Amino acid sequence: MHKLRDNNAPATCHQLQPQTKRKPVIATIAQLVLALVGFATASFFALHFALVASPTALPFLLPIDPIATADWDSLKESLDSLRKEWLVPGMAVAVVHQGQLVFTHASGLRNENDAVTADTLFQIGSTTKAFTSFSVAQLVDTGALNWDKPVTLQYPVEFMDTTANSTANLIDALSHRTGLPRHDFIMLNGATSEENLSRIKFLQPSAPFREKFQYNNHMVNLAGTIGGKVSGLGWDQLVHKNILKPLGMDNTFTDPHDIFSREDHSRGYGIMPDGSGSLFMFEYNETLWIESTKPAGAILSSVNDLAKWVALINNKGVNPADGKRFVSEKQFSTIFTKHTPGAQMVPVTGGVIKDVSYGLGWFIKSYRGKTCVEHGGNTFGYSTQITTFPEDSLAIIVLTNLNGTPLPEIAAQYISDVLLFPRSWSYWSTLWKSYLLKAYAQSLIERRRIVNSRNKESVPSLPFTAYVGTYHNAGYGDLQIRLRTVETFDAILVGHPGHASVLELVLGHWEYDTFGVFEMHLQRYRDYTFPLIQLHFQLADQGGAVESLSAKLESSVDNIVFKRVD
Repeated sequence: MHKLRDNNAPATCHQLQPQTKRKPVIATIAQLVLALVGFATASFFALHFALVASPTALPFLLPIDPIATADWDSLKESLDSLRKEWLVPGMAVAVVHQGQLVFTHASGLRNENDAVTADTLFQIGSTTKAFTSFSVAQLVDTGALNWDKPVTLQYPVEFMDTTANSTANLIDALSHRTGLPRHDFIMLNGATSEENLSRIKFLQPSAPFREKFQYNNHMVNLAGTIGGKVSGLGWDQLVHKNILKPLGMDNTFTDPHDIFSREDHSRGYGIMPDGSGSLFMFEYNETLWIESTKPAGAILSSVNDLAKWVALINNKGVNPADGKRFVSEKQFSTIFTKHTPGAQMVPVTGGVIKDVSYGLGWFIKSYRGKTCVEHGGNTFGYSTQITTFPEDSLAIIVLTNLNGTPLPEIAAQYISDVLLFPRSWSYWSTLWKSYLLKAYAQSLIERRRIVNSRNKESVPSLPFTAYVGTYHNAGYGDLQIRLRTVETFDAILVGHPGHASVLELVLGHWEYDTFGVFEMHLQRYRDYTFPLIQLHFQLADQGGAVESLSAKLESSVDNIVFKRVD
């Protein structure tokens, strides 16, 4: 038996034998590595020269055309499943690639009995804004408009913010950077477009001019109205003459009342807010309110017609059908310049939606590393999504007849993943459900806080009849309050005498001199345990007459104050 030696002791021949046996193994491994490197190098050069000689000689190495290899039948099944999963009555989808309509799918019902088709008319909501921006750019091309000229010099409009009043131009208006938040309640008061534009000077801003993205429908309405004015056509005819007619979009309309001109149109639906998941159909008059802000969201169209529009957009303003240029390269570039950063509005990004900015009528962002240009639309009864990938000349259109559903975005992103990112996991439906569940849980916590903080024993300072009257705000119009029963009021927001308003409310006592909105017919809201909105009445003095009321009608500014006028 050999004795173990100190590490510093000299080695014997017997001890060196194991090392001598390993040398051939090491050499063999080294030779194998060199052989593999040599093979890879040789293979690389062989493939390189083969491809140079004939790029089609090795077809398995060429990029796969996602359109040519798409399983459209499987896609239809997936879209049908998504529609049913999100309780959407009807949906129409189209895919346009390199100027060609390559896929359409219609699913579900447009009303109680009739199926949706690729020609069914839907309201397309805020995707109208892209048409308005494009028509304004066309007028800049002709010299009729100038991007930099202050809008106050082009139309009788004023801003509360003095800097905006002297400086705000068409780009500011169309890229949502004037400092004004939404103030959307005004659109429901039944006033005309011109009347609401005249009230902008009374709307409180919530951010300094040009410092923050704040979505505002009134600004796009202003830009479109200016375009209609300088052209002498009005916004409707401006869009029709310069975009719709030349593109052959004969099934697209700028007036919401034109929905009656086509039998194949979809009714609008909503989900009952009672948690039952049941649907209701909006009355026609409830879906026509967008007439007050047409350039921001009034267009009606179908996926077949919108395919012509997105083909023009993906071809940089040139109609691929006939080669006609609709807008100059310079103005097209202005439309798709990132004018306002920080424009993320959609709460679900999945970690793959990044760098969201706003151009003119379009969101511009990175989606899984690719440039994506898109916009959604929501009106009462309808939700829309138009998504384009300019580098791939791919566009996706999703029209639905349900109010406020995320399905159009989910469907568009699913189609994007199938066609452009086949190795990705398209998890959008799951992410949206998770987000909505968390938001709902948070809303329950906030509801509990409000209910628990209420003083149930408190009473109003005056008899109910003392609160009846008309209350005026220069920006929002008149809030008319009339006694309904001994314990409730009817309230309606009126922007113009004699004009119908869709904002009809039922008020009841909450605490002290605060009354709550317990019914809102437009949303089918009816809950006497929790107010949708709180109205705070102010008295002239202790026990005196009511002189005003205030309500949080725009979350980012002070309460909107209505002074009593009768």
